[in-house]
Amino acid sequence: MNINELKQALNDNNISPEVYYIDMQCPILDQGYCLNYENNQWVVYFQERGRKRYKKKTTNESEACEFMLKWILDGASNRIGAPSSVPPPQ
Repeated sequence: MNINELKQALNDNNISPEVYYIDMQCPILDQGYCLNYENNQWVVYFQERGRKRYKKKTTNESEACEFMLKWILDGASNRIGAPSSVPPPQ
């Protein structure tokens, strides 16, 4: 899976684009799931009030995308219209 396929899978599963940031910096005062390429590796984390939590780092884009998709989908509250919460990673 690559970034474009991840974005499509999130859209297909009705995940609100307001809960994730892919290949861009998460606004410091905002919260959301983030996937960025930094220092030759993919970094997946949840950011809240400027703090990064539950980080995963890998050099494999597919592994990072699949991790992020599973993490977000496991949190049913991320679907459009559902209340907000942050699920722990598996």
